[in-house]
Amino acid sequence: MYVWLGENALSRVRTVRALLAAALLIGATTPEPALAAQLPDELPEAVSIPDPILPSLPPSARPEHDLVVSLEILIAVDGSVPEARLRAGVGEPYDSAALTAITQARFVPAKLDGAAVAVWIGFDFTFAGRPHRRPRIVPDRADRRDIEPAPGFVFAGAVVEKGTRTPQAGIPVNLRDPRTGRTWEALTDSAGDFVFYGLPAGQLTLDIFTGGFAPLRKTVRVSAQDPALAQADADRYYLAPGGLSAYRTVVKERRPKQAATVIDLSEEELTKVAGTFGDPTRVVASLPGVARSPFGLGYYVVRGAQLDNTGFFIDGHPAIFLYHLLGGPGVINPELVGSLSFYPGGYPARYGAYAGGIIAVETKDPPRDRWHLDVDLNLFQAGFLFSVPIEDGRGIVTVSLRRSYYELILPLVTDQITLAFTDYMVRASWDFTPQIRGRVVFLGAEDSLATSGVESSDGSGGTSSSDISLGFHRINLALDVDLDRELTWSTSAVWEFDHTDNSRVAQGDDTIKAGISGWFAQLRSYLGWRPDKRFAAEAGLELTYLSYGADLQIPIGTPLGDPRPPIFDPQVVTASIDTPSWGVAPYMTGDLEVAPGLRLLPGLRLNLWKYGDRVQPALDPKLAVRWAVDDRWTLKGMVALAHQPPNGFLTTKPFGDPALPPAESVQGSLGFEWIPAEGWSLSVEGFGQYLTDLPQTSNAIVAGDGEEVERSYFDTSLRGRAFGAEVLLRKELSGRHYGWLSYTISRAERWRGDGRGWGTYELDQTHILNLAWTFRLGREWSLGARFQLTSGNPYFPIIGSRYDADTDRYVPLYAAEASRLALYHRLDVRLDKTWRFEDWMFQFYIDIQNVYNAGNPESPRYSYDYAIKTDGISLPFFPTLGFRAVF
Repeated sequence: MYVWLGENALSRVRTVRALLAAALLIGATTPEPALAAQLPDELPEAVSIPDPILPSLPPSARPEHDLVVSLEILIAVDGSVPEARLRAGVGEPYDSAALTAITQARFVPAKLDGAAVAVWIGFDFTFAGRPHRRPRIVPDRADRRDIEPAPGFVFAGAVVEKGTRTPQAGIPVNLRDPRTGRTWEALTDSAGDFVFYGLPAGQLTLDIFTGGFAPLRKTVRVSAQDPALAQADADRYYLAPGGLSAYRTVVKERRPKQAATVIDLSEEELTKVAGTFGDPTRVVASLPGVARSPFGLGYYVVRGAQLDNTGFFIDGHPAIFLYHLLGGPGVINPELVGSLSFYPGGYPARYGAYAGGIIAVETKDPPRDRWHLDVDLNLFQAGFLFSVPIEDGRGIVTVSLRRSYYELILPLVTDQITLAFTDYMVRASWDFTPQIRGRVVFLGAEDSLATSGVESSDGSGGTSSSDISLGFHRINLALDVDLDRELTWSTSAVWEFDHTDNSRVAQGDDTIKAGISGWFAQLRSYLGWRPDKRFAAEAGLELTYLSYGADLQIPIGTPLGDPRPPIFDPQVVTASIDTPSWGVAPYMTGDLEVAPGLRLLPGLRLNLWKYGDRVQPALDPKLAVRWAVDDRWTLKGMVALAHQPPNGFLTTKPFGDPALPPAESVQGSLGFEWIPAEGWSLSVEGFGQYLTDLPQTSNAIVAGDGEEVERSYFDTSLRGRAFGAEVLLRKELSGRHYGWLSYTISRAERWRGDGRGWGTYELDQTHILNLAWTFRLGREWSLGARFQLTSGNPYFPIIGSRYDADTDRYVPLYAAEASRLALYHRLDVRLDKTWRFEDWMFQFYIDIQNVYNAGNPESPRYSYDYAIKTDGISLPFFPTLGFRAVF
């Protein structure tokens, strides 16, 4: 960009794509910890760049020659330039004028996988020197030799990554004439294209050498003189990952953490962990603070809370289902999971209605520069994903579908179980303008599980069968608007239909059924304001409406006043329940750097929940503190209050109590983070949590309306507490290996009543050790392993029984002291291999759970008279073999 001294007549530059493409080569090597070495898919574009303002200078004071001020600038995700620094200055007043002007510039941010990312780039301001006198033109002499015209041939091409077809911007391309030794050089633009002008005709040698890819050398023929014709006939040149790029990392912008502790995972970390079958959402099970769930179910005890105290969120909205049945994969295609954030406690105020931790999943678009097809086939399921860009990447439409075929595999093992699942996503994104972006997402899943011919454990010789089906279908509309460089507005709305149907049929018993269905709608809208890098605020409003109903045919206790039946024959009743409710929740969060490195993260959320016949208010204040003492050490801590309303069926008559209050959790933690070396981090944190008003089943007799008494099936007298420490040693996604080692030591307890006091929680696990590590072996082979070692769950063993002639049943006798199941241990292994062709990739993987078939007991089982005890077995040796084609 050229600027005349003391004048502003030069028109502002609107597009600097070629300049930025070249400059990104320099910016990518900048030692900035928040950036990665891989270039984004879409380079930034200049919207407005003000002219530098210089003092008025006479022509004689202008420099003799052009002066170039070289800068390094950070283009943030909102297109602003919050930071700029000199790379090569020329002195005052030019350096200050350039720095002042560029920090007022506005860009369309760079994008990676459709998401805005921050990048450092090089940027030059050239101040033109004094104009010189025009040289005298020497008349041509008759005996002068005619000047030979310069060659006028053109050569064009495009550089893309082999296999993925990702355009490579800012790549130096060299042409060499072997006849004369002369060389020419060009840089690829954001689309990976390059053009050479003024070439000689004939065969030239093309060289592409960059540290990120294997060198490429080809002989090309130059014959076109028309640039349009040369570009129409341009060939693609495919660069195979090699050198550093074979082990490169892609780390999206490291935004300041919005909680004392949040673990963000992306890219390979989400899909290459052994034992997860490549599913990103299963990675949570190996993070600190997370107790192992029985049989690999997708419900987690986080820091000693209840199973249902952990909330799942997809694109900012709550999700009732995140996993398929029986340890199946998540309901989102792994290639559409952009990031996963895990908050074990003290989550930001933009989330709410959960008393424990939060698992937040953000979906993403595939690359917008090309069509994309992904076909995945393994022993148990098949899936495909197809996306196509619209109007040169201004929009994109993506379709994904997966279907299991357990019904073809299970009959080879047993004819008593049938299992199936399906999930889908249709996603469309559109940029109305660079500042206004919208998207619509359709997401859904269906699961079914049935058992038949299962022998009864009561010794009667009878059999039973059961059938479970569940599913959800949602639509999400979202709009993001950049109001200016400091202010953004985001709003999204979701509508979701859910259903669950359960039935059980046993010989000699009445059929038991429970069908639950309904829908919820939610609107989230918030403003984000960041006037500078030391202050940010967010204010939003969340509106929720739920309408669920149930058709029940279930056994209940004997009606009050009726005599106890002589034999065990519970009464089965039929009932229909309707549970409408709503919620309103305004919230505010802040991010204040009150001193260098010291950040305060306050948050406040007001919850108003309407269920039963009353409105229940709950205030959730939060405060997190992060103090970066230096580049390596950070101290962190938080205190927070969180509330969770009871399940709608616990507050609806005739079985529920509308007066049940929300559960409450007081959370706190204190710890530190340390960076011992580049790419490594260590986090150590102590935590405590106290829970009150937890719902539990009851059989109490309470006063009803008037003088009547009635049975209370639920109450909130349960209390809980948990305390412990967490350690996370992590190697970032870079180099030849990456992964983490997590260890948690904790104790979770529940109040058992005045007579028994505090006792261990049923899902308490004192020691939890997880090691997940992946090695890049070279030639695009990778080998990963995950090892789990946890304490067994506590339980009260049955030490005997007595026969009850009235009910014709054996009644168990429990030990007075609790015992624990045996130590749980398991090793999972995953092997991946990728073959690259020019326009597609073929991948092969083997994922084995429980390699050495450890017989981990989950819960004991007893014979009908409790004389014989057997251990319930956890997931056995379970391998899968898969193939994947990516276009």
